[in-house]
Amino acid sequence: MLLRPYQRADRDAVLAVFRSNVPASFTEAEEPDFLRFVDGEVGPYFVLEREERVVACGGIACREERVDLCWGMVEERLHRQGLGLALTAFRLCLACQLPGIQEVHLNTSSDTVGFYTRLGFTLDRTVPDAIRPGLHLLYLHLELTEDTRRRVRPPLREVVRERLRLDSRLPPWE
Repeated sequence: MLLRPYQRADRDAVLAVFRSNVPASFTEAEEPDFLRFVDGEVGPYFVLEREERVVACGGIACREERVDLCWGMVEERLHRQGLGLALTAFRLCLACQLPGIQEVHLNTSSDTVGFYTRLGFTLDRTVPDAIRPGLHLLYLHLELTEDTRRRVRPPLREVVRERLRLDSRLPPWE
């Protein structure tokens, strides 16, 4: 699988990935926010290709001493195949090496909170039914202490090395 930077020509493909997750993980009402993010230049956004087709996407945004994981998603029919882990591993490795970053934050749905807590994220707050009835919005964070970086980075780097081919236009990472 090839991980590369998002390009404007990918807009329809990432929108298809987003729409494949409606209503399970997103609502139609979130589509304009998603498009504002990918059309703006808040932070780097990445796409994951399988057989030259975009099947996952996600980005980061730097905000002072923290990084936010933004709009990470995998085409619905490809869930539970390790694509989300590979994409998240790359973004976390990138966050770990940015100078001055002390935390990683994200918002997610109640359906995916277990994925992130297994990676070491801590639940900060839950907003019941915020996405739709029965689907809660959760706020999580991961402190990037030196100990956390030593523990988290090696296995994440291995996931990236084993599962992804990285485009030369990506920011340097390790």
